[in-house]
Amino acid sequence: MDPRLFQAFPAEVRDEMESRYVDYCYARFGAPDFVARTFEKRETFLETYRAASHPRWNGDPITQTEFDRYYHGDAPVDEAPELVAWLVRMARSNAIEGWGVRYHLDRSHYEREFADGHRPTARALATMQELYHDELLREAVRLFGLEFELHLPGWGMQQMFKSSSYLPEAVGEPLTLVTEIIGSVAFLDMRNRAEVLLARDSELLACVRHLIDEVIIDEIGHVTVLLATLNGPQLVAARRATPIISAVVQRFYHRDSRRDGEQLRRDVSRYSLDLFPVEVLQQAFVPEAYWSPRAGSARTSAERVTTAS
Repeated sequence: MDPRLFQAFPAEVRDEMESRYVDYCYARFGAPDFVARTFEKRETFLETYRAASHPRWNGDPITQTEFDRYYHGDAPVDEAPELVAWLVRMARSNAIEGWGVRYHLDRSHYEREFADGHRPTARALATMQELYHDELLREAVRLFGLEFELHLPGWGMQQMFKSSSYLPEAVGEPLTLVTEIIGSVAFLDMRNRAEVLLARDSELLACVRHLIDEVIIDEIGHVTVLLATLNGPQLVAARRATPIISAVVQRFYHRDSRRDGEQLRRDVSRYSLDLFPVEVLQQAFVPEAYWSPRAGSARTSAERVTTAS
């Protein structure tokens, strides 16, 4: 893992980074409504997308029955055709997490905490963004004529989500950082697989890439705001916990897909922002300290996005 990402900032800089991230969220997503659990600009984005026409998969048809068979675990994903396996991964990726996010929102009562104009926290804004990831990935799967519903996690995953929601922030946030790192890597792998599987259909690929990129942009911001606001001991704890949590995710998320689980663990072990396309980093919340020489000309653009208000 890139050691630059795990260097703690001084306390005053950590406070500044939290504030800058909140400003960034207002610029990117618009005003939050914690009662309706919506962002103004995100709602407009989805309305505009759904009102437009989009390319559809015109290759060999994939039936809903075939997709459901692998999605619900009635057959191992490793046995599915490559395209079907990729679609199942995309649908599953946020389906289980979506349950955990809704559990946390129900328990946190942000609609009360941030009533009367109180400035929301970075965690509250990041958590609510996850609700839109369900919708973005659902739209990507619909391009193939398929639908999916949220999973009810197994007992073990439910307990993991519940316990993390009850933990004090000092303990819970390092664990959240690890799960966000894992999530950003998983979505990047989906993007990379799309480039291969849809290489012959440039219009469909562009549409799918756009939807996945919207998720990755958010996930990178969730990672970097935590990296920039946690203290030294918290960052050490997160780094040490990463291989353990990666193994847990492999067991529960990828129990019927060994290839995906092993690839995820390898990518997480070498985590760096250099893994991600510059055009994605340009739109994400990336503090200056995390930019590498590879980003080059992208740096000015990213700084402008990061400090938007």
